[in-house]
Amino acid sequence: MSTAIEFQNVSKSFGDNLVIPDMDLEIKKGELFVLVGTSGSGKTTSLKMVNRLEEPTDGDILINGKKAKSYPLQQLRWSMGYVLQQIALFPTMTVAQNIAVIPEMKKVSKKEINRLVDELLTKVGLDPGKYRDRLPSELSGGEQQRIGILRAIASKPDIVLMDEPFGALDPLSRTTLQDLIIELHEELHNTIIFVTHDMDEAIKLGDRIGIMGDGKLLQVGSPEELAQNPASDFVYDFFHSSANKLGYQIPISRVVQVEGYTTPQDENIAAVQLPEDATLQKAFAALSDYNYIEVLSKQQEFLGYLSRKQVFQYLSSQ
Repeated sequence: MSTAIEFQNVSKSFGDNLVIPDMDLEIKKGELFVLVGTSGSGKTTSLKMVNRLEEPTDGDILINGKKAKSYPLQQLRWSMGYVLQQIALFPTMTVAQNIAVIPEMKKVSKKEINRLVDELLTKVGLDPGKYRDRLPSELSGGEQQRIGILRAIASKPDIVLMDEPFGALDPLSRTTLQDLIIELHEELHNTIIFVTHDMDEAIKLGDRIGIMGDGKLLQVGSPEELAQNPASDFVYDFFHSSANKLGYQIPISRVVQVEGYTTPQDENIAAVQLPEDATLQKAFAALSDYNYIEVLSKQQEFLGYLSRKQVFQYLSSQ
């Protein structure tokens, strides 16, 4: 898989304050990559350097193999979607007008824009007939954030940047929009960098996760890799405090009660066998090498298949 975004020895200072000392990172095309860390860890600054809202003090960021600073600034930013926690919809523009901002700048025809707006609103469960002419002030917080997401993807950018977009929402809206991001990513196959301080959110969303602290990228890996091989006590504590809160020690039979069993589409799947009283911690470790668990009874009878996706869905819903 080719690289969409690459940080090469990137540093960032604000005056005498060194925020990012030296960052190297490769993000693959089509990847949903999550940067997670505590407040002040440098994750948002790192994100903003990708579309040059902040310029690196030293080093280079490459976009599709070309230095970001070599792109015309407008072209660079038009090629990326950007979603903020503050949403920042234009208050005097309708829902349809907000979604259409970038396509109109790119001279897409009015007929195509109208079709696109209706299609996108339908995709996120908002009736175009009811919503396209509303103003942002007439929407709930969750609805406004859906429009913010649609505005970011309306021009079908290859890269989407998301800076703690759900931090101000209630838990139900947050879960709904997390599911929406996963759906849209699976459909569009774009590259997403998603910034959050919430490890639960990172586990649910990330193909890979980068954990940051004090401006340093402490470890990068899949959720399974971080669970099995934390690079430091900080990473271990940051990851497992979330995992324990989610019920990491409960048996996989609890997941089955909620998620049910699944039927793998591929007959030649590779699966690991675990008893129904095995903990989620053991399941998590096993799923680094397998996509499915063959759940066995205490008498070693086969009960059914449980997928990696089901385990993560259960964890993220707790």
